Amino acid sequence: MGYGNYAVILKEGNIKIGAVGIFERDGLNVADIGFSVLEDFEGKGLMFEASHKIKEEIMQKFGLKKLSAITTKDNLSSQKLIEKLGLQFKNFVTLPNENEELMYFETN
Repeated sequence: MGYGNYAVILKEGNIKIGAVGIFERDGLNVADIGFSVLEDFEGKGLMFEASHKIKEEIMQKFGLKKLSAITTKDNLSSQKLIEKLGLQFKNFVTLPNENEELMYFETN
């Protein structure tokens, strides 16, 4: 598709602290944004900055009209970040070959 996973690297010290990307995932009809960050860098707003930039660039460059995100029911930090990115909870989904029910968010 031309998009995928990107490393998140701090300008200071050139340290890789996480990743953010846009993915085509089995079981989802809309490309989804995913992110991860090392525990030492959680809660600093860095993943919002990186995720927001990737979301805007990919949607504009590739003409995506919608974007989705999934997370576990107990991952409150991810839920807050997803909502801050402008996605809203729609329903629960279970991906193919998985057992865990996940929260599904989508842009309007």
